[in-house]
Amino acid sequence: MISSLKAGVQEEDLNAIEERINSKLPDDYRCSLRIHNGQKLVVPGLMGSMALSNHYRSEDLLDVDTAAGGYQRRIGLNQCLPITFCIHTGLSQYLSLADVEGRCRNEIFYQCPDQTTHNPAALDMFVTGTSFSQWFTSYVQHVVSGDYPIIRDQIFRYEHDKDCVATTEEITISVSTSFLPELSSIHPPHYFFTYRIR
Repeated sequence: MISSLKAGVQEEDLNAIEERINSKLPDDYRCSLRIHNGQKLVVPGLMGSMALSNHYRSEDLLDVDTAAGGYQRRIGLNQCLPITFCIHTGLSQYLSLADVEGRCRNEIFYQCPDQTTHNPAALDMFVTGTSFSQWFTSYVQHVVSGDYPIIRDQIFRYEHDKDCVATTEEITISVSTSFLPELSSIHPPHYFFTYRIR
């Protein structure tokens, strides 16, 4: 994954992107792009994986040019920039660049179609961060602490609750969960998880 990271971009490039999309990028996101400009679209993705027998997700951190190409101006995702992408599910996490449509500027979220309305532009969202630095730092802390296990060179985004551990005689069982936003919805309320039992 490290070898898939792209070299950082210059301030002039970021200014040109802002002019192209007619929106200001958050300072913390700009800083990150100066260090590394996302990654090549590869598997496994830097932003975590999840595998079931018939379902696989691996999210790549997008470079700023690709992200700008996916910048949204349509109702439901107005002024939102994709910052991750999964080539298997087509799912992205978006960075909101303005306080619009019920979102706060700098929020990071997965989009979720509202299936109870007749308006195809109506979206709900699963918020994953309040800012780029909070979102990325939280993710890195999960990886470094071992909360997200690394299995066969892939980071698996499983949440491990220390209370979900039981020991009987000499056998210890622990359970970790991973939320599946690509299969879930808020309206109607259907929330899918996968479990890792060890």
